[in-house]
Amino acid sequence: MEFSKMIHAAQRLTAQSLKFRVSLSSLGAENVRSGAAQGTKAYLSWVRGGKTINTSPAPVSPEGTVEWRGELTQIVTIFFQFEDGNLQPAK
Repeated sequence: MEFSKMIHAAQRLTAQSLKFRVSLSSLGAENVRSGAAQGTKAYLSWVRGGKTINTSPAPVSPEGTVEWRGELTQIVTIFFQFEDGNLQPAK
């Protein structure tokens, strides 16, 4: 086997990564503390690994619903390897 083919084969065994931007929008919740006092506000927290992002506090309606404007965005990295010509999770 020539050296360049060995390097190519080794690179295929090494985990590689893809980065994705994941955004959540049109956020809302129902049945939020049905007995909440008027003027109560709630926020949504998205925790993933060591990363935490929050919405701004939004008022809870008398019906117990909340809607948050804007969106929450995180960058997600997925590690993969090629195996038999297909993507597989990195080990």
